[in-house]
Amino acid sequence: MIKVKWFGHSMWKISNDKISIITDPFNFIGYKLPVGETADVVLISHAHSDHNNSALICGDPAIVKAVGKFNIAGINIQTYHTYHDEEKGRKRGNNLLMKYVDDHKHQNSNEIELTKADFTTKRTITLNYE
Repeated sequence: MIKVKWFGHSMWKISNDKISIITDPFNFIGYKLPVGETADVVLISHAHSDHNNSALICGDPAIVKAVGKFNIAGINIQTYHTYHDEEKGRKRGNNLLMKYVDDHKHQNSNEIELTKADFTTKRTITLNYE
């Protein structure tokens, strides 16, 4: 079972019984800052302050913020270079897409707009895979 929690903006916590991953922890951008959140892995898509506040996460998580292949706690993580704008990064810089795999594939683009309806009344959803 996979549990997904949205904190706002591009910050998500994806966890199962083996590992927890937090993506793009933000700073003071209008959302309430989470307190006491822990993770095994923090994924940083790019160096903008609304995506790279890894100090927000408690404990000693592995920080992934570069292109490459990583195996952390049995989870394979692959990052891919992209640009944050249509001018090959000249306006907003570089960006990473990330794919992480346990028994199921998950992909995090960090800039995908999701329907807010699922998170209006609760910020955590549980995904069950058969």
